[in-house]
Amino acid sequence: MKPQAPAFHDESDALFLDAEEVGQSSEDDLWFLPGPMEEEPDYLPPGPRAEPCETEVLDDWRKAEAGHAARLARVAGRVGALDERLKRSPEGWRHRLALIEAADLSWFAGDRIGPDRLALWISMRISGLQDDTAALARVGWAVRRLTGGARPRGGPIRLPQPPRSREHGK
Repeated sequence: MKPQAPAFHDESDALFLDAEEVGQSSEDDLWFLPGPMEEEPDYLPPGPRAEPCETEVLDDWRKAEAGHAARLARVAGRVGALDERLKRSPEGWRHRLALIEAADLSWFAGDRIGPDRLALWISMRISGLQDDTAALARVGWAVRRLTGGARPRGGPIRLPQPPRSREHGK
């Protein structure tokens, strides 16, 4: 608020105030109202934007792919060589590599399960007292996913069949 000068009753000029002065002084006293709209920042999110053309997205993808083409080719060659080697390898190699990779992945994820404990869990569902069965199940899933690829050229795995029982009465 502005301090006002005391008005003396004997001064006749001080009693007559202009309407502009009254309006201006009353607007200055309204300190609790927000300021004009132009001074406030715009906090609203931007409106919907048009999605980029498909050709622009594809061009960006092609540029990124071209920048990494040599590295992608080397990796693809190594993966192909590993796949070919696994196809010619004995039956246990794929399973052993899957156990090693899944165990390493479990250490990265914080479960810290070794290949030996993982092999016991997969083969017989044996776990120790301090083992987390949920973590073993997750890593076992990873082993199943890694071993689910193509089998060696020797053909499908043949599981031993149970002996056939003779029917009674024949």
